[in-house]
Amino acid sequence: MMGRGTKTPSLTNPHPLDALLDAVADRIVARLRDGAPPPGDLLTPDEAAALLKTTKRWIYRHADELGAIHLTRRKLRIPRAGVERRITRGRR
Repeated sequence: MMGRGTKTPSLTNPHPLDALLDAVADRIVARLRDGAPPPGDLLTPDEAAALLKTTKRWIYRHADELGAIHLTRRKLRIPRAGVERRITRGRR
């Protein structure tokens, strides 16, 4: 239950600190991934969708197949290797 005067950010009007929280989450994941690809090898859903010539919605639906890393409930990163594997198979 939220108190009086508390506002909930909407999807169209995110909280001003969201960008900072995203940057912090990216750095935490990078530090936790021991021996994993460097952060430059992780793609946003938009970047992965562009490479696969598909929609962002498709990326979210197939996140597990692509080896996505869930940073939060609504934020994920896709390893470039997962996208390249999908391209090599010749399927979207």
